[in-house]
Amino acid sequence: METMPPETLSAVTFDALCHSMESYLSPRSNPVTEPTSLTCMATLSKYIVRVNDDIYDEEALDAVTLASSLVGSAFYASSLIAPHGLEHPLSGLRDMVHGRGLAALTPVIFRHSCMCSAPKFSIVSKLLGGNDETDCARQVEMLLGRIGLDVYLSDEGFCEDDIPWLVDNAFRVSKARIEDNPKVFGREEIAEIYREAM
Repeated sequence: METMPPETLSAVTFDALCHSMESYLSPRSNPVTEPTSLTCMATLSKYIVRVNDDIYDEEALDAVTLASSLVGSAFYASSLIAPHGLEHPLSGLRDMVHGRGLAALTPVIFRHSCMCSAPKFSIVSKLLGGNDETDCARQVEMLLGRIGLDVYLSDEGFCEDDIPWLVDNAFRVSKARIEDNPKVFGREEIAEIYREAM
């Protein structure tokens, strides 16, 4: 990781944070997976800015890599949700770093989802420094700004004409992750999410 360019480091560390948030927010989470998801989310929230500010900060690097590894056991058992489900068509269509796609989509999806699992989104928000479910998406956006990962899909070459293909592909390759989201989106709302992320 010490050899990664900054834009790669921010993308992979945010991907790890998404693994922890999504595995916790998944309706398939359970008493076995939730403690791991929460512990990893708290660790990543604490150290993600530090490690992106200074990759030679050994304490931060050790904490981020440990949390990134541990959370795999949680999302393997509980699954991931719409941010990962809607991102895979993006990096499939364009030569785009996965974590950058997640950065463009996650705040938008959280805004559309937060009232369907308000207690859990409130906890995520608080771990990111917020107050409750209503500012969860904003906390994610603020974190992305702090690690230099303010991304819109238009920055990556996407346009309105891509949306029908993205929606079709999301249902083809990621239907389970769409159905596991706290709010289950239909085709029109997924199209709107991609549009808002532009």
